[in-house]
Amino acid sequence: MQQLDSLAVVILCSVLIFIIVIANFIETLHSERRYLWLSDGTVAMIVGALLGLVCHFSWTGFDKFTQFSSNVYLMILLPAIVFESGYTMKKRHFLRNLGTILLFALLGTILSALLMGLLCYGASLLLMKVTGDPTYGIQTLSESFLFGALISPVDPVATLTIFKAVGADPLLYNLMFGESMLNDPVAIAVFKTFHEIVLQGDVDIGISIAKFLWLLGGSALIGLGLGLLSALMLKHLHFHHATMEVTVLYMLAMICYFAAEACHASGIAAIFFCASIMGHLSWYNLSPLGQLLSKNVFRITKTVCEVVVFASLGTLVFQCLDMNWAPAFTILVMAFCFLSRFFVIVPLSAMANCVRDSNHKITFSHQFAASFTGLRGAFSMALALSLMDDYNSTHSFKSASVIVTSTLVAIPFSVIVFGGFTAPLLRALNLCGEAAMKKRLSLQDNQVALLDLADDAHLKMGTVQYSGFAQKLKSFDKDFLRGIFVRDPKPQRLQRRYTNEVTQAAIDDEIRELAERNDL
Repeated sequence: MQQLDSLAVVILCSVLIFIIVIANFIETLHSERRYLWLSDGTVAMIVGALLGLVCHFSWTGFDKFTQFSSNVYLMILLPAIVFESGYTMKKRHFLRNLGTILLFALLGTILSALLMGLLCYGASLLLMKVTGDPTYGIQTLSESFLFGALISPVDPVATLTIFKAVGADPLLYNLMFGESMLNDPVAIAVFKTFHEIVLQGDVDIGISIAKFLWLLGGSALIGLGLGLLSALMLKHLHFHHATMEVTVLYMLAMICYFAAEACHASGIAAIFFCASIMGHLSWYNLSPLGQLLSKNVFRITKTVCEVVVFASLGTLVFQCLDMNWAPAFTILVMAFCFLSRFFVIVPLSAMANCVRDSNHKITFSHQFAASFTGLRGAFSMALALSLMDDYNSTHSFKSASVIVTSTLVAIPFSVIVFGGFTAPLLRALNLCGEAAMKKRLSLQDNQVALLDLADDAHLKMGTVQYSGFAQKLKSFDKDFLRGIFVRDPKPQRLQRRYTNEVTQAAIDDEIRELAERNDL
């Protein structure tokens, strides 16, 4: 038995390595503007589906290694994905479009989830009447809102990878970047609120609203508090090794997650806010080697977790064959994913345009592209898979199987079909920047410079001025936060730009010390 278990682990690791190698090849194709419809998630899903097919018809004992409980997704995979997104987030994007991004990410995510829920519930009632099957679709309104919260968040990886490859319009890029980063904590708060309503039945509306506000506000307070604590610790403590710094940073993030869960808040939302502060303040208190090490370690962790989530999606298709499938409902869900975003983004854009500068209005082309390119990904899939325990348990709600199976189809459709038509759509709407594309390709020899300078190219192409509120935030950060929480705030502006040179010097010192120890 132990030999079979070891063989299964070998197969799993080999599959992950194969997916990562293929993903690296895809990056090369993207740099040549070829096969832009093909993403890392698509490859992982295809390989996972093939693995699930083989296991389904041959080795049934392998299934236990491709099945995870909800705790694995919600406590290991999803926190790592969200943490890296918050830690490496570029704050300059938000300052230039802060009001519009907050409008899309906060109000837009809630409205999109509610509209998606209403559309799904209406379609379910119609399909139940037509088919005569009372289980064909989602059976209650609260379950429909739960599904809406699950399927509404936009995945930053799937969307922004294509945007960078085609040199998307800077305004569209910045808006989608900001929304995709901030909608996760909002969606998880809505999801947990309706999940509790579904499991408990009738609840007081006032109490539900209060719990939702605590899920969002309390999570933000816990995350921001521990993020600031990490900055103070790293400011006053001097570690001898970069690995110690990175370990302390990540352990504080995990403490933040579990502390929020213990306080009945959202650990996912809390770890996002904590990571944002860590990337904004704590990062400057790390050693040069620690700065590079932290970003790369967190990025590697996120990549592995995303590959596992997408690959498990492919394997689950065959493991969920005995669940309740509703093909007609699933087809409508894929259409509702676009409609729910479109009918929310258009009015919200009209509201934002009332206060935006006349030279930087959100045109209908931007609105349509933002609606179409809002791809769903690992976050939605992890939330859907967390419902598997509800389906398998005695207290499961009735529509769990329909929600899971619809998500298993809707996300691949979103990534492959919507993602595949993103590049042609942006070209048709004249939302591609050739200059940004050429600039991006010229930076491929240096990964860190690529990330920073490519963002600068986007910002220079779209010279949006700071809003009044954003300018106040920037001044508060410069005059107050950095003075208290950053070890040496004066040279911090140049620190990121020259991180490579400083880090290379640190690496050379490490190599020199190692050589001396070994008398090389």
